[in-house]
Amino acid sequence: MTQAFSGEPSVEIVKKIFRDEDLLNSKKEFYYEETTNNFKFVSPSMRPFDFINSVARRCLSKEYNYAPTFLFYETVKGYWFRTIDSMMDTKNPRFVFKEETPNILPEGHKKPEVNTTLTNILSYSLMSSTDVMMNMRKGMYGSNLLMIDLVNKTVDNHNYNYFDDFAEDKHVDEFNLYGSQNAPLGSQARDDYGNRLSDYDQSKTYMQAVDREAPNGLYSARHDGQYDYSGTDIWLQRRMGRFSAIDSAITLRIEVPGNTSLQVGDMVGIDMRNQGMLAEDERDPIYSGRYLISKLKHEFARGDGVYKHRSHMEVIRDTAVKPLSSYGVTHQDGGNPIDVLVPTGAEDPSDVTY
Repeated sequence: MTQAFSGEPSVEIVKKIFRDEDLLNSKKEFYYEETTNNFKFVSPSMRPFDFINSVARRCLSKEYNYAPTFLFYETVKGYWFRTIDSMMDTKNPRFVFKEETPNILPEGHKKPEVNTTLTNILSYSLMSSTDVMMNMRKGMYGSNLLMIDLVNKTVDNHNYNYFDDFAEDKHVDEFNLYGSQNAPLGSQARDDYGNRLSDYDQSKTYMQAVDREAPNGLYSARHDGQYDYSGTDIWLQRRMGRFSAIDSAITLRIEVPGNTSLQVGDMVGIDMRNQGMLAEDERDPIYSGRYLISKLKHEFARGDGVYKHRSHMEVIRDTAVKPLSSYGVTHQDGGNPIDVLVPTGAEDPSDVTY
């Protein structure tokens, strides 16, 4: 598609492309979230889906504190244009799946209850957990953006701090009976220099060159004009940090009895048996809780003359059940600071004995 859009709300641009007879011409249901942007865009011979995704990256949510986490995706119910925050802003999960023992029947029951059978976790595996070093490199905890004005020869710095900005976004534990909604995936312990992980914003650096003149000869990142400013300083760092947290979130892959009402973006509860021998809580204190479905696959099979339906889900949580300890370990180990040159082979070939 090659088309110009002048000063239209970004969600209206997406709807126009989605319904236009000359473009996608889709008849499916479209679920969307309101945006705050009025963009001026030109599509230079781009595929419609690619252009929509490029618009989504710059969109800011009207409902969720200008969250720049819009996604455009399809499920069995239709197409969705919404933020990660709207997915996590769910008071009650659709289902709570529990790790039960099938051959142990409830007291007074001769057969397993239907609800217990349909919400039983058949199998699960831990896919990933928090990797602090990788998160530092990806800019999850902190990043720095340099806005370089090529005309006025000025540089404007924008810093992102994961811990300071954590409360600005919605998380899976926004509504939670068991854990804390303010438990980032990282310790806020300070090192010997008094810094947290998020205070090292130079671990990830972005650069954007601009040449727009502004009043008083200074570059204004959020200028007033006919169209909304779409520069990287209002969405890039927060979006990249948010999705980096999603990529490094606690991720489980679970198999449950088939359920076609589930879809990506739904919130579910996971109750796992406690693996600790001495723990008093029957629920696992680390992996039990609220999760967001990020991937979903239905498997229909026939075996031994019986039709089987299984749902395979990948679910994520971007918070810890309890805040991680704020007491760190100093990096100084009191070692012996001696430099030793490693010898290169035997001093005398006659030393070889085997």
